[in-house]
Amino acid sequence: MHLPNPLQMNDWDNKTFFWAFQALQLAFVGVVCLDLIGYYIPIAREVLAFIYLTFLPGILVLKALRLHDLGTIETALYSVGLSLAVLMITGLFANTAYPLLGYARPFSFEILFLTIVGVVQVLLYLALTRDREHAGASHAGLEVSIPPPAAPFLALLPFFAIVGTYIRNEYHMVTLLFLLLVLIAVIGLAVGFDRLIPASCYPLAVYTIALSLLYHTSLISEYIWGYDIHHELHLANNVLMPGIWDMTIPYNTNAMLSVVMLVPTYSLICDLDPVWVFKILYPLLFALVPLGLYRAIEKQTNSKIGFFSVFFFVSFFTFYTEMISLARQQIAELFLALTVLAMVDKSMDRGRRTFLMVTFGFAMIVSHYGLSYIYLFSLIPAWLLLILPDYLPSGILERLRGMAGALVRDPLAPQETASRSGLRTLVLPYILVFAVLTYLWYSTVAEGTAFATIAGIGDKIISTLFAESFNPATVQGMHILTSQSVTPLHSLAKIVHIATQGL
Repeated sequence: MHLPNPLQMNDWDNKTFFWAFQALQLAFVGVVCLDLIGYYIPIAREVLAFIYLTFLPGILVLKALRLHDLGTIETALYSVGLSLAVLMITGLFANTAYPLLGYARPFSFEILFLTIVGVVQVLLYLALTRDREHAGASHAGLEVSIPPPAAPFLALLPFFAIVGTYIRNEYHMVTLLFLLLVLIAVIGLAVGFDRLIPASCYPLAVYTIALSLLYHTSLISEYIWGYDIHHELHLANNVLMPGIWDMTIPYNTNAMLSVVMLVPTYSLICDLDPVWVFKILYPLLFALVPLGLYRAIEKQTNSKIGFFSVFFFVSFFTFYTEMISLARQQIAELFLALTVLAMVDKSMDRGRRTFLMVTFGFAMIVSHYGLSYIYLFSLIPAWLLLILPDYLPSGILERLRGMAGALVRDPLAPQETASRSGLRTLVLPYILVFAVLTYLWYSTVAEGTAFATIAGIGDKIISTLFAESFNPATVQGMHILTSQSVTPLHSLAKIVHIATQGL
């Protein structure tokens, strides 16, 4: 027996899709209206609003692009990424256009609610119009069967984290949190020895492990903690209180729509304090980063290598400590992971893949300036390495291939009926578009402070590259290497950290 897979709604036939969509939208609007007149249903508004904002706009964009048969993981990831991009662009449009029409508070609940519902209706019309010939995929369903015993256990991991942090906050006991960390380590061992956890559960394990690690720190206390996140909360409140975003405030973070658009939108529509948007909703989104990386790595290797690659990634304490206090970087890393996933997805035609890469690239730019610069400066040498074989003499190229040994052909790669440059994903026009968008956004918004910052950093790097590269007083990395360890555990942690950098 098959049931329609809600994570692959874009693969449903149009009639089923339309009525399911309208039912979900009616439930969302109904719960919001009941809440407004005083009939509050616990958690219902928050859950339905989160699903409506985070999933449905992206599903409609995928359907409008006629993107089908992507699989459950890719469909869910692309839907979330496209939904976030739609929300940021919608907020930017409302903030720019409504004051010109006489509405001084575009970020009031009434105006924003009607705007988002209206945008979703436009997307629904485009989706059904452009995809009118789609009859539905026979495999876009869930097989009703007994799940593996590991699946319920893995699904409960985030609840362990929630209960553990509650006990920590109320009774100052961390026993359950320690047990959670032990269970996560045991899961890694079970996968390594092919025991208890089948490969079909790896994606679920990746997401729940990541979310559990994030929640076991983010939910400690009722207040935000860290450094940058206090500034991010201040800027989000600067939008909510006056009901409008002042893009002229000369702060780098003020140019990041992942803070000044997404947080107010979720706060108003879900009726959540911005603090809880940071502590509950953003970890739900950031936990998708390891899942996207897992899928990208699995496509090029196998499921076990993909699992342990992201297990190593989430095991870094930075993932579940520092990143909790960097909300804008959480969203930007999600867009980076989606860009990488689209880049390695050879089953998608070039036009649609380019659209996704440019969309996620722009969303990354307006989410975090530092990550965008790093990505841009990484694209250039990567592109040069890709085009280098086209200009090497055939003799040298054959010799290099011989030294590398027999290469296994990528089974996902299309048959090479065209030139290699015609099949290449990373091309110069994409890099130029990304560079132009980066320059235009960072040089115009927030008085151009994000562009001035990177210019100053570049000047500092150039001026000190040769003169002070090994001076512990000016180079943080060298200071860490040469500093005296306080305890033996500190020395061991330093050795482990340095060793992992080589991996």
